[in-house]
Amino acid sequence: METVLQRFILFSAFLFMSGAAYGQQYRPDFNCAVDHSADSLATMLCENSEATKHELMFDQTYYALRQLVGQAGWRALRNEAVTDEGTLKQCISVTGPQQPPSADPDCYMSHIDAITEKYRRRLSGAALEEASRPIDEHLALQGKLIELGYLPPSTKVDGVYGETTRNAIETWQRVTGRPVVNGFLSDADAQVLLPVDTVSEHPDQGKENVNVEGSKNP
Repeated sequence: METVLQRFILFSAFLFMSGAAYGQQYRPDFNCAVDHSADSLATMLCENSEATKHELMFDQTYYALRQLVGQAGWRALRNEAVTDEGTLKQCISVTGPQQPPSADPDCYMSHIDAITEKYRRRLSGAALEEASRPIDEHLALQGKLIELGYLPPSTKVDGVYGETTRNAIETWQRVTGRPVVNGFLSDADAQVLLPVDTVSEHPDQGKENVNVEGSKNP
């Protein structure tokens, strides 16, 4: 019988081979390989793993709320997010006449956490449980959906539950006879999909985040 340790080793190998694991660093849900020199916030996120982790925590909450409001509410939610994230510009400062503007990571984390909490207060039940889950568990659960065939093998593990992952979750819920089919991974669902021991056996380590489902698309 396959042991929990064996499954974790296999999953870790999958993460490495897929490019999801990258030297203990969290990566934002956009491509850092392109030139972001004109965008101080993007530059800072590409360089600061801890700030990116807080950004991903916001993404988790945003996408849970997006699933909750449904397609009819997507555009309004997107517009609200754009307005709220405009406050992050307060974290940009000019250090000198010959220096490009720079973003303060501590300021950014403080502001993005406040926005995250604002959205999280609108969640309850399975949506809140999912949004409150640690990033590494999101990554492991998404990887398990790939392993089981509910997501294509080419899917990149990014921890962002967009439409493709939501559809995969709903299919898994129907096939396995879960009591509720809603596209959210409740704590009970997460334990069935990937027992907690499988995730908790490894330390909280960074993963490179590769966006495959779009960043806060309406």
